Amino acid sequence: MSFDPITMGAAGALLGGALSIGQASSRNSQINSQQGALSNSARVQAAQLADQRSQQLEERRLEAAQLAGRLATQTAGAGVGFGTTYAGLDNAIATSLARASTNIDRNYQNSLNALQAGTQLSSDQLEAQRQNVFLTGLTGSLSGLTTGLQIGGAVDEYNKRIAERRTPTTPTRGYYGKEYTI
Repeated sequence: MSFDPITMGAAGALLGGALSIGQASSRNSQINSQQGALSNSARVQAAQLADQRSQQLEERRLEAAQLAGRLATQTAGAGVGFGTTYAGLDNAIATSLARASTNIDRNYQNSLNALQAGTQLSSDQLEAQRQNVFLTGLTGSLSGLTTGLQIGGAVDEYNKRIAERRTPTTPTRGYYGKEYTI
């Protein structure tokens, strides 16, 4: 049976292209899956940051309310009106609450920005690994074509050598006088 190098090359091109396209498609599907998981993780972390922010703000409001309540109780217990000394303390409590709230909001925003930047970086890194299915298939086809031509040529050359050895040459007399061909 003779193998035509062109036929082997075409078969190699088809096989190489199909395998390359399959691998590229599989890799791209993995990237899509990883990006989805990354996005879900970022959403969960953002929700946790928002919950943490809300909890911290509520704790600061409760602390301010407790301090204001103690101040009002002490003022009433002292038998004094809510005068300038206590009003100044009340303003200090409100200012402290506003400052704490601003810091909590700023920390929340910084954490959220860091989360978004990290998520975007990871997504960009995954995107850089994505493969163009058409170009990958073309490269695989060219590689398969080259390999197929090489295999077909080698098989063809091997078959020619075998055929040459089987071609009868001049009869030769052996040691005991029998004829044989080489």
